[in-house]
Amino acid sequence: MPRALEDPERYAGRVIPLAGDELNVVDIIRTFKTVIGHKPCVAPIPTFVAKMMIPKEFADMFRWIREKGFEANIAQVRQEYPQLLTFAGWLKKYTDEH
Repeated sequence: MPRALEDPERYAGRVIPLAGDELNVVDIIRTFKTVIGHKPCVAPIPTFVAKMMIPKEFADMFRWIREKGFEANIAQVRQEYPQLLTFAGWLKKYTDEH
């Protein structure tokens, strides 16, 4: 974030979550369908296959997300960074640009 370089005293020692939304899979699919007009392509992979294919660190990350989560105060982050996009806003911007 360039702001931290411009105002280091204000940002020193702070942890700023980079979260614009907190959505579950159903919300993501619903938002995708609303913005794009169709559901995303899904290729279900059995859990045992996924576990064999991804590095252990990825599995640890996904487990941590599922069990603990990010604990981001999105309203507070949005107050400080109002330009932060929601998933729908990002998806629309991305598809408009490509």
